[in-house]
Amino acid sequence: MPAWKKARAVLRADTVARAVALCVDTRRGVLVVGPPGSGASRCAADIAAGLRAAGIPVAVWDDLDRPGASRAVPDGTVLVASARVGAALPPGREEVVSARTTRLPLRNLTRGQSEAAVSAAVGVPLSARLIEALWACSHGNLTALRATYDDLATRGLTRRTCDRLELTVDPATAIAGVAVDPQLWIGGGGNGHGGLRPGGVDPVTDALTTVALARRIRIQDLERLHGCDVVSDLVARALVAEAQHDGAQMIFVQPPVLASALRAGADHRRRREAYDAVLALPGIVQPDPTIVLWALFQEPAMHAGRVDGPAVVAATRAALDGHDYRTGVELSEAAQRAGLGMTPLQQAELALVAGSCLRLLDRVQEAAGMLERSLECLRAVAGPRGDDDEPGGPDFTRVLIENVTARADLAHYRDRGPENSLPLIEAARGFLTPGHPAHSVLDALTVVHLSYAGRYREAARAHAELGAPQVDAAPFHPAPLHPGLPHPASLSAEWERRLEAIHALALDALGQSDAALAVLRRLGDC
Repeated sequence: MPAWKKARAVLRADTVARAVALCVDTRRGVLVVGPPGSGASRCAADIAAGLRAAGIPVAVWDDLDRPGASRAVPDGTVLVASARVGAALPPGREEVVSARTTRLPLRNLTRGQSEAAVSAAVGVPLSARLIEALWACSHGNLTALRATYDDLATRGLTRRTCDRLELTVDPATAIAGVAVDPQLWIGGGGNGHGGLRPGGVDPVTDALTTVALARRIRIQDLERLHGCDVVSDLVARALVAEAQHDGAQMIFVQPPVLASALRAGADHRRRREAYDAVLALPGIVQPDPTIVLWALFQEPAMHAGRVDGPAVVAATRAALDGHDYRTGVELSEAAQRAGLGMTPLQQAELALVAGSCLRLLDRVQEAAGMLERSLECLRAVAGPRGDDDEPGGPDFTRVLIENVTARADLAHYRDRGPENSLPLIEAARGFLTPGHPAHSVLDALTVVHLSYAGRYREAARAHAELGAPQVDAAPFHPAPLHPGLPHPASLSAEWERRLEAIHALALDALGQSDAALAVLRRLGDC
């Protein structure tokens, strides 16, 4: 049974109903495009059936991107067609379809559905690793899939066994070496959007290169830079996809390997143009870490003051979250060389994030020095200060808790002595006023590191003494670097479960196996 029927029955009814209503109102047809196996042909047939039921004459062009004889569409007839996403339409039909239809892209398939689609598109049974590599490079773009398949075969990375075609290396290694001309995926020529730019680059490729270099950009900003017609074509052909980022709807190149090829093919002039354009956009989302790093090496006038202290801190955090640790370290070093004006609290946060990047690069001694620098900046904040860096405020407390958590973990890792973490946690209390809600966070960290040190009796006692946060205290909502770091508002929920699990280990180590089992059962019921 086609994937469309199995998994998209509910979506199909709604999609078909809206498409039929639009065609009836406008007397304009529809071109349904989707990944192989997603049911574009079936969806187009259902739309045509709905139009016939409404008494409207219909002409159906199925599999429009495949070779075939041209068909005439009588006047007054609504054209309903289907095609595979990413496949270029024949020149004789593209003009007719553009004039008489509106494109309707279908969603990508799930992983299970994609396996069947890839095997059907290639025509032979494939191993799971080969399917993973092909789908990661194509995401439903049939042209990209075939180009990647040919590239892997040319490099000798596939072999046929008795019943299937296999990949001889791991998928990540195979994907890293894929080298295919982007024009095979995008399609050559000017695509009807104003011809080629100077230098022989068509507008679609130029716009896709901007998206690939920016890595995250709003569709409105891309329309401002390259025009609505070009961006509409990218969306209709599913060469860009949308996702939420920092509360805004961002777009990125689809498939990801195409983005890598476009970035690799962009020369210095093209990168400078894209970075300048992105930095000049009045966006609500901070630019990509690579763009911020590039701007720090330029004159301040080139980026019009868009790269300031908060932007560098946000970019460094984005690099850490994206596992691009080297860029995170380079951002910190470039900000120091550029003499960027930053408050002591911003300097503390930047050093903290850079230290976390160094730690994950296994540059342990440099990470320790960077975290100590962050602590020194916090001490400067705790001295004579302004209103923005209030030591009792949420930003100061968040950075302090992140700092002590990172330093405690680093001491545990570097010295192989969990007990060395305990004095660091205790010393952090000197930055907080009595009764501050962050004390409960430090209490929770103490429980964790006492358990790490094997001092289970003390850990059990500290767990029993761990109280709920004061309800009349100032609100505190840190955004921790450490994945297990709580804040007082969550100690009774998620963090409480973590502490209970550690408490169960302590009870078992103390010989109270029945009590530990009861705790674990209670956790399992939650």
